[in-house]
Amino acid sequence: MALGALLLCAGLGTRLRPYTNVLPKPAIPFWGLPLCYYSLYFLRQINCLDITMNLHHLPEELQHLSKEKDLADFQFKFSHEKEKPMGSGGALFYAKQHLQKFSSFFAINSDEVMVPPSSQILADLAEHFHRTNALATLLVTDHPDLQKTLKPVWINAEGVIRGFGEQPKLKENLRPVHYTGYKIFSKDVLSLLPEGESHIFRDTLVPAMSRGALVNTLFVDCHWWETGSLQGLLTATAECTKIVHTSPKSNHVQKVYSSFKKEFSFTTEYNHTQQLAIHRSSAANAKQCKNTVFIDANSHVDANVTLDNCLVDKNLKITQNLQSTLVLNKGD
Repeated sequence: MALGALLLCAGLGTRLRPYTNVLPKPAIPFWGLPLCYYSLYFLRQINCLDITMNLHHLPEELQHLSKEKDLADFQFKFSHEKEKPMGSGGALFYAKQHLQKFSSFFAINSDEVMVPPSSQILADLAEHFHRTNALATLLVTDHPDLQKTLKPVWINAEGVIRGFGEQPKLKENLRPVHYTGYKIFSKDVLSLLPEGESHIFRDTLVPAMSRGALVNTLFVDCHWWETGSLQGLLTATAECTKIVHTSPKSNHVQKVYSSFKKEFSFTTEYNHTQQLAIHRSSAANAKQCKNTVFIDANSHVDANVTLDNCLVDKNLKITQNLQSTLVLNKGD
């Protein structure tokens, strides 16, 4: 069955400013690839290639990105939210014309970094969704920051959602899980959306659940990182460096690179004081790097320079000490 997808790209990325003043968050590089590639990778694995992007902030950058040669197998359409981002529900409402031809479709955050046990995780999500005849199915996992910095989804023993955010006052035994940013909808959801700006959970799914609609989950034991801030990107970079370092010949990041026909050639170091990845075409010494450092292809770090918690884009020359920053090459 052919499936489509809405890739949610309209956010302002406020917590990643000033970097998102230059690039929209889905185009921000993570481990050498635009963040949105990590979501597109999973869609490609199940041959879901008809993609709608909702756009608002720096839309021309994402339209330009969609024309890259390594995305040529995708068919991109665009839903422009010109006045302001219209929220997770409004995104579906304004993209109706592109989504209504599908009996079901994915809606995926374009800035998620997840390492599941199988690259076919979206096939598993779609199978569970169709088998249970749900209105919507969310991919969820455990996370140590639940009820701290991350708001939980509350599910019962069957994985059916009973609430979002605060724990519902129900007699059922419920447990909190983390929503990964990947979900699939029945086409029926399009007729339930309020007009204009809305939140898909609060304004559509919760009222539908109160009327008896099934909204459930598929649980996956996976790595998932929050990338909405510089610290989040640094933490995710460090953990992905560990994955690459401990599995140098077959790891998730390498598979994503291969999917987009990108060269994967890095030296890595991972210990409690240094998490380092340097592309082999770049000039830098591990002794110049402190804490988490990533240096992409064809970049040069002067011999007297120190980098501390820095993410360096490709084709750059670094001539001064840097600390806790992301250095972008907007000209490439």
